[in-house]
Order: sequence, then structure tokens, then C-alpha cells
Amino acid sequence: MRGFPPLIPGVTTPETDPNKLIPSFGPETAEVYEIGLKSELFDNRVRLNIAAFITDYDGVQLTANAGPSAFVPVLINAGDAEIKGVELETEVVVTDWLRLNAGVGYLDSEYDKLTPEAVATGTTLSSEIPNSPEWTGTFGVTADLLNNDRGHLYLRTDVSYKSSQFKTVANESFLEQDDYTLVNAALTYDFVGTQWQATLGVTNLTDEIYIVSGVSNAGIGYAQAVVSRPREWYLNVKYQY
Repeated sequence: MRGFPPLIPGVTTPETDPNKLIPSFGPETAEVYEIGLKSELFDNRVRLNIAAFITDYDGVQLTANAGPSAFVPVLINAGDAEIKGVELETEVVVTDWLRLNAGVGYLDSEYDKLTPEAVATGTTLSSEIPNSPEWTGTFGVTADLLNNDRGHLYLRTDVSYKSSQFKTVANESFLEQDDYTLVNAALTYDFVGTQWQATLGVTNLTDEIYIVSGVSNAGIGYAQAVVSRPREWYLNVKYQY
């Protein structure tokens, strides 16, 4: 990890122990317990899966402004944490030309213990773990528009949702991302009897702007957010051989 500003033992700092001067971090371990059910119903036209899990983290690794090089973000062991969740997903063949899929996820994440490095950033046991939205959801539609001996034309649309989430360990409000929804769509044509496929699509159809990641340093009044890519159109031509 980088360190800034440079620390010179005996010159810019009285500290001489390299273990305290050089940014470092320990391993992160996780124990995962999961139970679930996978099923196919109604003559295999409906697939329904459900899973519940608990993840116990020891020494969870997170990025924060901490330690002697607090001017730049470094990786720290923030402490111990537990994440519990439930996921439900389904796929439905409505007709020969229409297929649906949907999913929903719930997360309950919390710290069990914090390290001094995490506390120094302003983190408390009631803080939320970064990038851990409580609710997520997906919905997709695949519709055949043309399917004969000349070609196969189908439309694929998917919608995804994430509830609000913090982007930093310290849970700064100005780097909290509100809930948002993304829409993607693609029109694909398979040339029957050949190895060619063409897809015209769009990502982030509604041109949603949301925070992907962020860092801040309250000591110098600096904050930075990396935001999402805008709406993008693309044409993809593929040949399989």
C-alpha cells in the first residue's frame, strides 16, 4: 500500500518501529453457513430456489483513511462482522416464446467488534458495513419476436434494484447512495445455419447516476466519488468457430 506523506523515522516522526510506520493489514477469514432449496414445478415450467446464509467475518478487510498515512485510503482490518441474508429466485416459462425471471435478496449486516483503526475513522458498532444494501431485486423478460428456419430474434430486458448503502467505513452522509434502479435491454438475432450472432443493446437505459465507490478525508476536508457510467448503446457481432 502507498503511504503519504513520506514518514522518515527521527525526522518527520519520532516513531521508529517499521511495523507502525508501514501500512499493513492481516488476513481476513470467513465462515459461511448456508441452507437452501432448489425446485422445479409444473412440468419444469417453474424453477424456484431459496437460500438462507450466515457469514461470520474475522478481521474483515475494508478501505479507510487510517494509520500514519491517513491522507490516503489504505486497507485495514476493521474488526469482526456478521452478515445474514435470504435470497429467493425464480424462472418461469410463461409460453413457448416468453420467459420471466425474478429474484429478491435481504441482508442484515453488523459489526461484532471493532479494531482501533476502525474506531479512529469514526466507525461505531452501529455503523453500517459499506456496500451492503439491505434489499436487492432483479426482474427480467426474454421474449421471442421471430423464430423460424431463417433466424431467431429475441428481446432481453432486465431490471435491477438496490436499496441505500454507504460507500465508506465511517458512513459519511455525503457518500451515501440512495436506492436506485437500473434497466438494460438487448435485441439479439441468431442466424440459423451459421455461426453468426448480432446484438444491439443499451445499458443503464434511464441514464441513472449513482455512486460506485468513494473516499473521504475529514481531516483535510476532501471527498471523492466515482460515479456510474452513463447510458451506453452497443452493437456486438459474434462469430463462433
